[in-house]
Amino acid sequence: MQITFGLQLDEEVYPLPAQTNGGQAIMGQQALLRFFETHFGLSGYPNNNDHLRIESYRQALVEQLKQNPAAFYQASLTADQLATSAKLLEARDELLLSGWDFQSKTGIPERLQSLADDEHILQNASDFQ
Repeated sequence: MQITFGLQLDEEVYPLPAQTNGGQAIMGQQALLRFFETHFGLSGYPNNNDHLRIESYRQALVEQLKQNPAAFYQASLTADQLATSAKLLEARDELLLSGWDFQSKTGIPERLQSLADDEHILQNASDFQ
């Protein structure tokens, strides 16, 4: 069996890499761990850091709203902070995997500018836990 391993191959960014049945598997960290658990009887722990990432991003969004109360996600964040943070974090991850550098440029759409500002807050703040 041939295994192609990549650190970001567990992410669900479309289009997904093609998987073949001819003895070849494409795996990220989580898929490789599940493979070892299934085939070799190793036990691992599930990745339960998602709630920490969502909370850190929620804090960055709240901080951004203090600086820019008219952000496009203001109403959604007011209604449900965790769900909005999770959805925007998912969008942020897709943009990051697509190769966007989160740099502010002239003519950038308002929503992308807002996400770039959020990323700037995240990168410069060490107090988000």
